[in-house]
Amino acid sequence: GGLVNQDTVALPMGKMRHSTDFEAHFQDAKLLAQCVAEPQRYKARKMRDHPRDFVARLTRERPERRFTHDEIRSHRFVQVLALPPYSAPPAVVEEWLRRASMPTPPSGGAVIRVAPP
Repeated sequence: GGLVNQDTVALPMGKMRHSTDFEAHFQDAKLLAQCVAEPQRYKARKMRDHPRDFVARLTRERPERRFTHDEIRSHRFVQVLALPPYSAPPAVVEEWLRRASMPTPPSGGAVIRVAPP
């Protein structure tokens, strides 16, 4: 994802006129949804099917039509993370984090190992 007319990958967002101009971001979800739905028209990178579906469902304009927590966790895009159950105690979550994390690669980005699909 991201805009292709940028030097680096960037999300579409409004431009703040001053440090407290949060209203500039009121339409950010709509901008992202448009880029996902019509990447060529909005000069965005085309996403693969599962990530595109995931983002599209998260950015639906009407809150009642957006993903629920359970739907997020059961979506194929997230399932590969093999998340611990929602009701898992902190020790189980911490163990998952310990196993899933790797040392930061030289590029500075974080890497998370995922269970095979």
